[in-house]
Amino acid sequence: MKLCKKAGVKVLSMHDLRHTMCTRYMERPGASVKALSQMVGHKSTNITYDLYVHNTDATLEREMEAYSDYLAAQLGERTVSDEVDVSPEVKARIRAEYKEELLAELEEEIREKILKELKEK
Repeated sequence: MKLCKKAGVKVLSMHDLRHTMCTRYMERPGASVKALSQMVGHKSTNITYDLYVHNTDATLEREMEAYSDYLAAQLGERTVSDEVDVSPEVKARIRAEYKEELLAELEEEIREKILKELKEK
């Protein structure tokens, strides 16, 4: 631990690494939360997914682009990823606009899920 502090490296506990492992595992395409739950010894996939799997910037970026493409398809427009002549700055601005909307939707989904679980108890 002293070497980490001296080198300016954040000290992580085994529990922190467990969260990281779960998060990274679920970033893989086709990852199974049920298999992950069994690997880490949880009886419920809800515990694994709700408490151990966290969104990363890469995950949010991927979801925002997918959501942007979905909205564009609904409106019959070209998608952000189709626009090869659009600069990275413009793509980033477009994604940032959707980021707020996506985060608000995610927060609402989480809030609803928590309320539903509380009512079931």
